[in-house]
Amino acid sequence: MFDITEPFHVGIIVADLDAAMADYSAATGCTWHSMQSRDVTLRIDGGLLSTHVMFNYSVEGPVQLELVQGLPGTPWDAAVHGGVDHLGYWSDDFQGDMAALGAAGWEFLYGADDEEGGVGGFCFYMTPAGQRVELLDVEMRPMFERWFAGGSFDEPA
Repeated sequence: MFDITEPFHVGIIVADLDAAMADYSAATGCTWHSMQSRDVTLRIDGGLLSTHVMFNYSVEGPVQLELVQGLPGTPWDAAVHGGVDHLGYWSDDFQGDMAALGAAGWEFLYGADDEEGGVGGFCFYMTPAGQRVELLDVEMRPMFERWFAGGSFDEPA
């Protein structure tokens, strides 16, 4: 089970990623990795949603800021979900952690389609008290580390 006391990022949904990065930088001195722009397919509400999302992480940590800009009608629509959205955690046992959260009454919100009828890579849950949590499969960590070191997020490992 992931350690709920050790998030690695705080996710913030914004309407304009460039403007939000500039605002945070001006106010705090925060710096950013290279922006990511991706097409994703989500498992949500019993179906699939293909959409586009842009995001970036702060260089500074240990708990990094993640700024996310999505399209209207998606989970990253700032008009609906804007502001602090979630805490993000690495999961060493992604499928097991998903099962444990569901068994504990946490609501599955959405996750990346694994193209085999399941969820893989990342997913979002809501606690019974209404907080959102993102789990990221630790198998994705090398992609993030390569990106954080100045390389490509998409390079094969």
